[in-house]
Amino acid sequence: MAEDFGIRTDRELRRALDRRRLLFLSIGEIIGAGWLFAPMYAASYAGGAALLAWIIAGVIILLIAFANAEIASAIPKSGALVRYPHYVFGGFAGFLLGWSYFLAITAVPPTEALTATRYLSFFFPQLYNTSTGTLTVLGYVVAYLFLALFVYVNYMGVKAVGDVVYGVGWWKLLIPSITAIIMIALAFNPANFTAGGGFIPTSGTAPYTGWAAVFYAMPTGGVLFAYLGFRQAIEYGGEGRNPSKDIPFAVISAILIAMIIYMLLELAFIGAIHWDVIGIKEGAWSALRTSSISKAPIAQLLESLKFVIPAAAALLTAWVIVFLTDAVVSPAGTGFVSTGGATRALYGVAADGYLPSWFLTLSRTKIPKWSLITIAILGALYLLPFPTWQSIVSFTTVGRVLTYMVIGGIAVQALRRTAPELPRAFKLWAMPVLAPLATLAASLVIYWSGFGTVSKFFLAVFIGLPIYFGYYAYKRLNVRLPISLTLGLIDAVGIAASFSYFYGLTKGLKVYNDMGLFMYIIVTALLVYISMAVLYYLGSEYLRKEFRAGVWLPTYMIVITVLSYYGSFGLHKVIPFPVDTVIAAVVTLIFHYWAVYSAFRTKAIDQIIEEMKK
Repeated sequence: MAEDFGIRTDRELRRALDRRRLLFLSIGEIIGAGWLFAPMYAASYAGGAALLAWIIAGVIILLIAFANAEIASAIPKSGALVRYPHYVFGGFAGFLLGWSYFLAITAVPPTEALTATRYLSFFFPQLYNTSTGTLTVLGYVVAYLFLALFVYVNYMGVKAVGDVVYGVGWWKLLIPSITAIIMIALAFNPANFTAGGGFIPTSGTAPYTGWAAVFYAMPTGGVLFAYLGFRQAIEYGGEGRNPSKDIPFAVISAILIAMIIYMLLELAFIGAIHWDVIGIKEGAWSALRTSSISKAPIAQLLESLKFVIPAAAALLTAWVIVFLTDAVVSPAGTGFVSTGGATRALYGVAADGYLPSWFLTLSRTKIPKWSLITIAILGALYLLPFPTWQSIVSFTTVGRVLTYMVIGGIAVQALRRTAPELPRAFKLWAMPVLAPLATLAASLVIYWSGFGTVSKFFLAVFIGLPIYFGYYAYKRLNVRLPISLTLGLIDAVGIAASFSYFYGLTKGLKVYNDMGLFMYIIVTALLVYISMAVLYYLGSEYLRKEFRAGVWLPTYMIVITVLSYYGSFGLHKVIPFPVDTVIAAVVTLIFHYWAVYSAFRTKAIDQIIEEMKK
């Protein structure tokens, strides 16, 4: 049964966060590592049109956030973003989405530790190896110390996190804004916005040009990675004093504030580039990623302005020191927030019943203690396979957006149908129109991430199936363990092996091989659907209901993988841009309505409504 196993511990959480602290929790993650790197990466992929990437991405995130805000106002929960799919679709789709989100957000705290350490290396060069572009052994030690600090502050309790983030938050708002104003005032060059063959670039922005470059810059250049921090007010919702009203305010306000700051920063960054000073041919935007300013883009660009305006050298030198201090403080502040958010996500996974109940256990400070310890361990491991900021960004963006796609448009429309009596302090206006648009926007972001990122992340999601079959199906749905666990392990090993073979055929996803793709897709589809069919036959009627409600999700992942491979962001570019995007949009809308009408009223919803009556 799709129950809520966190009802009791939810009551014990401390409701210590007011409206301002919920707002600054969201701002605290939005303005973290993103503002230090994303303006450069976005410009390197889209040239002057990177400004459009921030605007379009902001509108997309607002659409998703409006839909999220309705659900959060009706059901404020800590760890909410992994719990809502469970409430709507039950265990199968709920697990796949919870697992994908958990994979993504676990990487955020180490990203912030990595960034803080990278900028600290300006004061202590022995922390960073400039020849390899990675941390030194001592640098890793410092990064792990940052992770330990994040964990310590979180263990002190949610009020401590809220107070720290609120205090640091004002600093994080002021420094980026002042930095942008200084750059615009001293050395703004409007001609840069048309370098590379026009505002919408026709050259210099490898791997794509034109509008494709703009859309690719959003997930790959860190634009969406920055905006996606809006989630934190929702993640901490169960610890808010008046969450039904405060969460919508916090989420929407944080995004609007961030849009202004990030557009100002991108405007300043592009305008402050003096090509001859940084040693790049004018309009060679993609060269920014390997240029003399790639280590710390904004700081090094500020320093380069001393050669453009010698009279301002003293001011620039002083401000660079302030900037570098913030470049350590800002991601560290985000680390406090994201560590707590990841902890609550793991708590939410356990509340769904996908993990043992001891992950729900609270400390004396009313923090999910075993969840926090687990996040600390996983964060330390994440630093090893993903040593660069951008490699983490691409991976985590797809995972979070996949969850937002469902929690946004799909879930809000499904809950209007299955639980119309839920009290909603905030309601999405024109829901029949905006809900599908929110789903469409999120799905296109996944598609624009490119085949390499999409295929790797969906692989990671499918590899989690042994947890569903071996724990949830056995423990919660009474399926015999030998059968369910064996099916899950066969799925994970078989899918991973077929992807590994395909990976080799494509020389690391660099060249196309249609037969390899065909084999990988057939193996994946057969393993997933046969496992579902076996359990459908052997399991209870309730398990069958969950499978019927969730079969659309693995089907969506398989279809988008194939479309991504043959589209303009794939290996075998058979379908040109923008035809591929139009096809992806049509496919998404089909899956949106399939998902909405597959949803059913779960026991968890009945529990929540009953709890509200007490």
